[in-house]
Amino acid sequence: MGIFGLVLLLAQCKEPEPDPVLPEQKSITYADTGWNGINVIHMDDSVIIDSGEFKADMGYSFSADLKAESVLKIVITNFSTDEYAYWWYSDGGRLGWSITNYDDVKKRQEFYAVKTGHLDLSVMFTSFGSCRIDYYENNDTAASRTKYLTWK
Repeated sequence: MGIFGLVLLLAQCKEPEPDPVLPEQKSITYADTGWNGINVIHMDDSVIIDSGEFKADMGYSFSADLKAESVLKIVITNFSTDEYAYWWYSDGGRLGWSITNYDDVKKRQEFYAVKTGHLDLSVMFTSFGSCRIDYYENNDTAASRTKYLTWK
């Protein structure tokens, strides 16, 4: 066997390519409701939560279902001028989310899915305000979708 035969043999011995990840393996769905109430990240864009719907003891959910290869980051940016208008969440009602501290300068907070399957987070809103919710699905560098929420 000459050098040409050896090079040809080595070229044929490379590792096989990994199977491609199919789109359905990276699927993310958002149900109408979660374990903690109406699912805020499912609602249509430009939703207003009226004071008639909002009660101090009524919570909302950040709920998503992720397939095995899915990745999700949610970024909420606060547009409120009222210093008391913000969202808060219950650590006891957290399932599958890692949450950054609220950034007072950028007026935003990031929520990362840390597992696949069902994720849920108990969320409440105070005072009167509005925010933008940006979804970054499956490692997108730009928001996959954006919606706006107002509460009063």
